[in-house]
Amino acid sequence: SEGTVQFQLVSQDLEILVNEFYDQTPLQYTYLPPIEITSLAPSFGTIHGDTMLLIELDWTAEHIHLRCIYGKNLASVANIINGTMITCLTPLVMKPGWISVDIGIEDEENLTILTPISAQYRYVVEPTIKSIYPPRGSMSGGSLVTISGENFHYHDERSVHCRFGNQTSPAVFATDNEVQCRSPAVDEITREVQAVRLVGEPIRDEVQEIRIVGTPIAREIQWVIVESSESREAPQVVRVLLTASTGMEGYFKLTYRGFASEPIGVKAAPEEVENCLASGLFESVGVKRVLDESIYGDYSAFDVSFYSVPGGVDLADMSCDRSAVTSKWSGDIQCIIVEIV
Repeated sequence: SEGTVQFQLVSQDLEILVNEFYDQTPLQYTYLPPIEITSLAPSFGTIHGDTMLLIELDWTAEHIHLRCIYGKNLASVANIINGTMITCLTPLVMKPGWISVDIGIEDEENLTILTPISAQYRYVVEPTIKSIYPPRGSMSGGSLVTISGENFHYHDERSVHCRFGNQTSPAVFATDNEVQCRSPAVDEITREVQAVRLVGEPIRDEVQEIRIVGTPIAREIQWVIVESSESREAPQVVRVLLTASTGMEGYFKLTYRGFASEPIGVKAAPEEVENCLASGLFESVGVKRVLDESIYGDYSAFDVSFYSVPGGVDLADMSCDRSAVTSKWSGDIQCIIVEIV
């Protein structure tokens, strides 16, 4: 238990009290019970800080000035949840890496560490997601979903999960930049408006809300029409991205609600892609090629602008047939379709 004893500076001869020769002020030294950290979660967070740590202690938290101490010199206030649980927010740091975490007290700008063994926490660069494949799957779940990006932190696999709506699924690392997880099953998904067409009065600045409550997803389009003389100012833009680790050849097709486009060459010019899509699939489209040096390996990317699809293109009804695309490693060819907002 905590206690205070008298402190004295003595010479080698213990019978002579050195401090008696210089100062008669009473000196004291306080002993505090050690605090052991039994668990810390999460085990990592970004260098920007503000990650909430939940720390379990083998100790009854009674001291009101507890601090979490990082690297022996950075501190944040510890909030006591109950007798053995506290929370702390991590501070900002300049570079990633491991850092020690201790518990102690702060008094007049002095930090006193009370943990005999430090816990370890890892600062990391913030992860980014570039693509998900496939972008859809059965409501019965079990689909293998691959997420590609950067800085996924391979060594912290237990702390990473995929979240589908309100449900989570454990993630398995393929590389530092790719994780995989299984989609969970869902009973029923509803959405408020399946298609809205504005063909009427000029669009005003204020928000106009049109709501259909509790309508399950259906294959047919449900229209909400506002009569107008003006059309949408901006077209819907959809990015079609084909990737492979080695050079690709051949062609692909886009399919929308059972109708397929003409074959599109992997390295086709934007004008050729426009002609293939406008030939029986869509009335009016614009296409431009996308260059992105951050994409690894061989890739072809097109931004397709749709001008004449009432209510916009529903990506759930669009698919990419890449069966005629070849590369040295054909198993890693991907075709991803996402909307550009």
